[in-house]
Amino acid sequence: MDKVRKINSLLWLAVLFAALTFSSCGQKMDLQQQMTGKWEGRLNHEAVDLKIDGNSKTVSFDGKIYPAAVDSVDEEKGEIHLKVQNGAAAPEEWVLTQLWEDSDRFNIVLERGEHKTVLIPRKG
Repeated sequence: MDKVRKINSLLWLAVLFAALTFSSCGQKMDLQQQMTGKWEGRLNHEAVDLKIDGNSKTVSFDGKIYPAAVDSVDEEKGEIHLKVQNGAAAPEEWVLTQLWEDSDRFNIVLERGEHKTVLIPRKG
């Protein structure tokens, strides 16, 4: 009887471990999916389109489209670091950080070099 309990316990632990492991595998994509969309600057209302959840990643900032690559994702901080081809000799690092308004709404802080812009969801 003890062997059966031990086997059952080990099976449940294995199932729990597998569930936790597989549920965390998709989180990087989830954050990228959450941030992908149409945004605008809170103050200047510049249009920003983030397409960072598929194979072809781009950032459109005020009408200019820049190719981008995801450099890193920090789920705990809600940050995505991008390498953006903006015409300079080397790609520039842009950082997107989630800024939560409440439990189901967030804005994004876009850091481009010394410039910081708060992005809000664009209507329409």
